[in-house]
Order: sequence, then structure tokens, then C-alpha cells
Amino acid sequence: MGLFCIIIGMILFILFVHPMFAGVVNAGNVFGVFFSVLLFLYGLFRKSIPQGMRRGVRILALLGCLLLAVLGVVIAKGARKTPQEPCTVVVLGCGLNGERPSLILQKRIRAAYDYLTDNPSAACICSGGQGEDELISEVECIYRELRAMGIEQERLYKEDRSTSTLENLSFSVEIIRENDLTPALALATSEFHCYRAVKMAEKLGYTAYALQAGTMISFLPTYFLRECFAVLKMWILPE
Repeated sequence: MGLFCIIIGMILFILFVHPMFAGVVNAGNVFGVFFSVLLFLYGLFRKSIPQGMRRGVRILALLGCLLLAVLGVVIAKGARKTPQEPCTVVVLGCGLNGERPSLILQKRIRAAYDYLTDNPSAACICSGGQGEDELISEVECIYRELRAMGIEQERLYKEDRSTSTLENLSFSVEIIRENDLTPALALATSEFHCYRAVKMAEKLGYTAYALQAGTMISFLPTYFLRECFAVLKMWILPE
């Protein structure tokens, strides 16, 4: 058991540290690194820990795994809620590399492009403000990329005030109302983010579907764990 914890701790440490070298630091990999170190130390010094405490640690670990499994199923099901009717696409922004989209954002833009190509009458709202460390706004980056891919200018709308998912959606639905666009939403976002984004849109009174964008396998544990915290917060402290 001790050797098993040491090996798993080392594997998890590598998985959660890796994204940090690409500039990705969030609650997911910070907690993941912390947990992996604790797991490694537990395996290393397991025999010196009292039996009762070891039993408590195992129970907590089991409960944590069960919670993650439940959240994983919920998040996975959210990503499968694909469009069943004509929709207006909303691309949810995320980080940039200079003036270029991050790998995460590239995949969201591609998901939007595929839908817009298959549905030539659909409009698209590019959504995302400008962070302090970004050279241009996320919306401008999304807009440029879609235009370069051949999406017509008249189909694209810009929302440049948002700093969070809820603001992405709130400000985007204002544009939908002002321009009399199709009210059902197709949210172009990462697969781990689909469930929460769709639920937020539904809370605003809109029917929403997911245009899931894939995530690099090496980054998925970090973003999945961060999303688990975000979903728990949404359940416990709804905005």
C-alpha cells in the first residue's frame, strides 16, 4: 500500500506540474500538486502513522474519489447536450498568447467554425474581454480567427465587456435581444466546461446546448479538477 501511494503520488505530481510549465496555474493544479505531495509523504511514512488515523485517511480518500466520480459523470453528460434546434453560437473566451489564441481557445474557435459551416444561417457572438496580461481582447482574437477561416463578417457579433462565464452569457444574451437573433444558444467551450456553462445559460432563461471543444490530455486533469471545484461552488453557492 505504501509503495502504491508513492507511485501514484509521483504520477499525479507530474500530471499536475506539467501544465505549469506552459503558464497554466489554477486551483486545479495547485490542489493537485498539494494532494500528490501529501499522498507521496503518506506512502513514505505510512508505517509511522497511527492505525486509526490511517483508517480515517482511507475513508476520506474513498469519499473524495466517489465525489470526483459523480462530478465526472455530471460534467461528461453536460458535454453531450448537443444542439437539437437552430442556435446562435456563443464562443466563450479564455486565455491568449500575445495576440494569438491559446490552445484551449483554438479548439473552441474550431468547434464554433464547424457549427457555423454546417449551419450557414447561424450567427455567432464572440465573447471575452481583455485581461491585464493580454495584448488584445479575447473577442478580437476570436473574431479575427473566424474571419480568417472564412466566416462572413455580418454573421459575427462582438461582446468585449465580460471577465467571467456568467458575464460572457449575460452580455451575449443582450446582443441576442438587441439584434433579434435566434434565442437558443450553442455554447462553444471546452468539454469540461459545458455542463456549468449550459446551466448558467438556462438560469438566465435561455435554452442552451454544448459545442464541445477537446482539451489536450496532459492539461485535462488540471482543468477537470478546477471545474469540479467550480461546479461544487455553483451547487452550494448559486449566483
